[in-house]
Amino acid sequence: MPKKGKGRMGSPLYWGMLNPIDMQRYNYLRLALSSSETKNQRNRRIATFTEAMEAVRGFAIRGDSNDKLRCLVCGIAWLPEGIAINTHQLKLLISRCKSSINGSLQKLGFTENLGRTAAANAMIAQYSFLKENSTELRKWSVRRKPSSTPIETLNAFAIKSYAPDQLSQIVPPVEQTPPPSEIKEQSNEPKIDFLDNFDFTDFQESMLWG
Repeated sequence: MPKKGKGRMGSPLYWGMLNPIDMQRYNYLRLALSSSETKNQRNRRIATFTEAMEAVRGFAIRGDSNDKLRCLVCGIAWLPEGIAINTHQLKLLISRCKSSINGSLQKLGFTENLGRTAAANAMIAQYSFLKENSTELRKWSVRRKPSSTPIETLNAFAIKSYAPDQLSQIVPPVEQTPPPSEIKEQSNEPKIDFLDNFDFTDFQESMLWG
């Protein structure tokens, strides 16, 4: 069973288990999704939620051994049965309240929740440690993949595999000097426009979790 890890107050569970590069990527993704430009807007509510989920998936699913851990930290996991959501974890990342998250998912067609037993089995199949942690397991709900989803949402919620060169890297806006062992990993991963053009200068360093 993985340890939950201890971050600063308000940090997500399992935060301390992330490696330093993923911590940095998470921090800047969180800042980007907290921008006034990406918060709810009446005429773009669903579009911006879809974009947020696409960015979260790009951070979490990169085809390596830490995919499952990043999904736990983000509060969303892509399962064969549908998508699993831990609203407490997810709202820390995307700066939306529980009702906003649930409402957006429903409008995108994710209206049917699996029953408690089916949802538990789906999560345990991916995260076996949850079998002995019923309290943590109850924090997750699994929404069945809809039979017909609006075409603009398919990319954000599709259940499929991605090659490493198809996935996103969350990069900081300033030059960093990673350990030599991690330089190769960073140089081989593609960047995405979502954060490349984002201006981080309006945010204070105190918003970051170290």
